Amino acid sequence: MMCCCRCWRNSARTYLFEEIIVAPYGCGEVPSGFLNYEELLANASPDVPLPKIDENDGAAMCFTSGTTGFSKGVIYSHRAIVLHSFAEAMTDSFGISQSDTVLPVAPMFHANAWVCPIRA
Repeated sequence: MMCCCRCWRNSARTYLFEEIIVAPYGCGEVPSGFLNYEELLANASPDVPLPKIDENDGAAMCFTSGTTGFSKGVIYSHRAIVLHSFAEAMTDSFGISQSDTVLPVAPMFHANAWVCPIRA
């Protein structure tokens, strides 16, 4: 695998990237020094051992600085996300079907946007 180091500066912070993966959709060739997403997929082994995950393990975390001045964070389990998604997809709840288009007003950091991205 190729490795390239790039820095990105934002205000007073500097971020160091060890590898940059480019999905070459509509841009022609991937610049030298970058990893090609399609080549990584083509060369990947199908025999990757999957980790054993319990349904109560943490799957997503929402964190905010809080409007009251105190930081807040919550971890959602795999089970909670699935059950929440199922409940929201029911007719008497949100009742959103495959033919609907949704623009959630709740931001992603607020209750995971009410699980809209996962429910879809």
